[in-house]
Amino acid sequence: MTAAIGIKRGSEIDVITVEKDGNPAFAGATLYAKYQKAERVAKLIELGDLVKVGEKLNPKSSLGHYILTDEKGRVEQRLQEGVCISKYRDVHQIKGSVVKRNKRQKARVYSNLKVAYICEGVDYLYIYDTEKENWVSWGLDYKTGAFKKLKIHYIPLIRNLVYRDDISLTEEEKEGLSRLKD
Repeated sequence: MTAAIGIKRGSEIDVITVEKDGNPAFAGATLYAKYQKAERVAKLIELGDLVKVGEKLNPKSSLGHYILTDEKGRVEQRLQEGVCISKYRDVHQIKGSVVKRNKRQKARVYSNLKVAYICEGVDYLYIYDTEKENWVSWGLDYKTGAFKKLKIHYIPLIRNLVYRDDISLTEEEKEGLSRLKD
């Protein structure tokens, strides 16, 4: 499932997309657990479109973190666990003997949530509101087909990620989650 991640500042929403695992059980729970402050969300948005969201923004510089594809469609990858996979920073194409980077994409700016959801063509929309300092999940109500704010209980989903060792929580993050209202 795909998702869009946005940060709302006043009337503007800066949005990037997530290509894989954009569902609430992974992307949504990771965002709620690991991206609790506006500064951290802003750094996530600066990465541009993502293949996958992770608990860490940046890879360790001493280790490789990349996906390489060639003209024949072969893929070589070396990815660090738990690190966001940025389409610009981490995904490259080999053309002959030259490694080419993807074009850097900045976040798209919208003034309306529904327009952002439709234009990005995603399954879920996760918006961090800087005024309220919290996340809100948006998507389609499968019963009515209406675009709306979704009521998702994230605490069990976050516990599942911790149990599976997909993420770990600091004491500060645990405290922040204790204030999370389902």
